[in-house]
Amino acid sequence: MKEKLFELIRKGEVILWAGAGFSMYAGYPSGENFKKIIYNDLSDEQKLQLNSIESYTLDVLSQEYQSLHLGSINPLIHLATEAYKRKPISTKNHDILAKLPFIKTIITTNYDELFENAYGEKGQLILNDKQVPYIDKSKTQIFKIHGDLSNPDSIVLTKDQYLEFLKNRRDNLIWKVLNERMATKSILFIGYTLEDLNIKLKFDEIFEPLGKNMPPSYFIIPSLPSHKILELSKRNIQFIPSSGEDFIEALEQSVKKNLIADFEKNIIAPEDFREICKDNNLQPRLVGTEKGYVLSGLSGANGDAKGSMAFSFDKKHPFKNILTDVLNRKNLKPIVFPTELMKEVSMTIEGFSLPIEGLMLQAIPDLERNIDLYFSNGFEIFDLRAKIYGVEGNLVTILNYENYGLQIEATPMLNGEVNFKINTQHPDKIKNLNTLIKFHELLNAIIGGNKMTIRSNGLLLSSILLPAVIDEGIKLYLNKCKDLKRIESHFQFRLIDFDIKVLNDHLDLVGDIISFIDQTPLNVGAAEMTFDIKRNSPIIIEKASTNTIGDAIAHSGYETVVNFMGNDLAIGYRKIIINDAYVPNITEALKVDGPLAILRSRTDSAIQYYTKTPPTAPVGIE
Repeated sequence: MKEKLFELIRKGEVILWAGAGFSMYAGYPSGENFKKIIYNDLSDEQKLQLNSIESYTLDVLSQEYQSLHLGSINPLIHLATEAYKRKPISTKNHDILAKLPFIKTIITTNYDELFENAYGEKGQLILNDKQVPYIDKSKTQIFKIHGDLSNPDSIVLTKDQYLEFLKNRRDNLIWKVLNERMATKSILFIGYTLEDLNIKLKFDEIFEPLGKNMPPSYFIIPSLPSHKILELSKRNIQFIPSSGEDFIEALEQSVKKNLIADFEKNIIAPEDFREICKDNNLQPRLVGTEKGYVLSGLSGANGDAKGSMAFSFDKKHPFKNILTDVLNRKNLKPIVFPTELMKEVSMTIEGFSLPIEGLMLQAIPDLERNIDLYFSNGFEIFDLRAKIYGVEGNLVTILNYENYGLQIEATPMLNGEVNFKINTQHPDKIKNLNTLIKFHELLNAIIGGNKMTIRSNGLLLSSILLPAVIDEGIKLYLNKCKDLKRIESHFQFRLIDFDIKVLNDHLDLVGDIISFIDQTPLNVGAAEMTFDIKRNSPIIIEKASTNTIGDAIAHSGYETVVNFMGNDLAIGYRKIIINDAYVPNITEALKVDGPLAILRSRTDSAIQYYTKTPPTAPVGIE
């Protein structure tokens, strides 16, 4: 189904309809998070006039917010401007779309400027009916149907504004244009949930008037229960399980894969073909014929054609020795030589010169193929690229998954057993947590003493009982990676293209954050806290002075905020139960100008919580 959608997009048969979820990767809030921003901006007195935040939809809360500000829309516009007009942390997905000239109609309910900025001169912003007569069909129209923050009068945010929007839609010139386009093209919804008020209005107010004969539409979301999928299918909407980021990346790969074939089938116009080549560092040579343009040559770093390469090194360079090691399989890793180390470098494809960044040498494996691995613990992984080498009586297998590498060296022993040696290679940049988790699940399955079944194209190649390797560190790392997914979900952010070293430096915070999410205790061992003992009751002071405190509960009066991978996460109020507690500096702490008291455990035993509400008892111990 995804490939069918990709084909429709490449044919220019799709309208993109983007919601707030599609901008979250850029650091902008979802509708639910913007609702929290609005609520948190209210004073305590104003909040008392409202119900709980959960009882409001975004439009209703926005209406209440406006009412609490004497009916002025300006404070609400100010909040939206601060939230959606700040610099994005990434524009990757929008930039990819802007390089693909197939989508000529974009409809969005978002207030940010990601589409306008990504498309630049190739896009045309449409906000009102006065702009419709000047639509330039050579450009991509960006219809911001909920308005633009640069034009506050165009904004649709409050309940009254939504009602006015729906009331006037049928007579709106913009919607007449959109209805004409939607009647003949498929709609791709991305960045919405089925619970989103916006999307329900789209289904009810737009699809039904267009009738059942309109082309199928598509809904991108990571997962849906079966009854929701059925609900979509009744509206001729196909569910595609994917995140927005993964879908855009897959779309880009589909375009690159089918670029030349689509051009030869006249699916892609010559001007669009040139534009795509230009945006992807390719230079085509098109020749006009009676039947149209044909491709006579293609140059570029990603060119798919036969070619030749010539180069030489300085006599002092150890290239010969390096090449010998590669040929003799003493070094199986790829070796890259930058052009700065070479001279007289040239590369041609079908006679056209190409720029070259370097030369890579790698031993040719005895066997190379895609394999599927099945483990007795239930873990499965497919389409791994496997390279197998025979090296001095040993069997070396290199598995590549995404940008990860796994090298397994099997050495037969005299007693008939086989000794396994495993080396791993992580990329410096991790695409997302899913790939990191998948790789470590593979590694965990390999060292777990499982039976491993190898298949290729459905055919059984081998079954091996792998020896168990005791390595609690690998299991612990895998569990922490899975906890990271929970942290992403709870705090509604996504780790994309991050540095593995930076992540490892932040892993010590995972336990505290999960403790807050689950509201479960965390054993922290030799913990200590400082507090103003003079503010506590005489009973506490007496117990501290006589070393008879026993177990103590220590509160923090401040909410803990940790910076995790660039995200400030509020994880509640720290509360520690310190077993067999004592105050080593009690004498100094009781002085008028004395230091804060230090609370420690004689047995180095303490349990920590992060509560969601501040302590009711005075800050200190009880």
